[in-house]
Amino acid sequence: HAGSRRERLEISSNESATQIFFVPPHKLCQFLEEASSIFGESRCCVIAREMTKIHEEFWRGSLGEASQVFSTQQPRGEITLLIEGKANSVAEIPSDSQIEHHLKVLISNGHSLSTAVRLVAEGTSVKKKQVYALALKLSEKSIGDDEQKK
Repeated sequence: HAGSRRERLEISSNESATQIFFVPPHKLCQFLEEASSIFGESRCCVIAREMTKIHEEFWRGSLGEASQVFSTQQPRGEITLLIEGKANSVAEIPSDSQIEHHLKVLISNGHSLSTAVRLVAEGTSVKKKQVYALALKLSEKSIGDDEQKK
């Protein structure tokens, strides 16, 4: 089962959402070592013990720190491990000019403004509201260009 767990962890390491794992206390140390090698030692995590109960405890830090701390102490009770999602890198966020280019291409291919906005927002990490504002600016520019030609 270790191979399949490792595969699932590798898939989870690329998710941008926080990952939640229920880990038996006797396997926490091994799980943290594996997770820190896959997710990276600097990824933030929370180890919650006995959540919603009288003796609940929360430990916060990086996976590397957690691996060190819990290698010497084995917690008891129900353990829930939360690992921070993968951060979007700056390179993944398109510039305004790139967004405008995508909008122009989609509109020139016959898509309506609203459809082009929706498609660009779905295909990037940019909010629909921001794409729509750029689309309006773009359409105002093209209307202004048309009036100058007259």
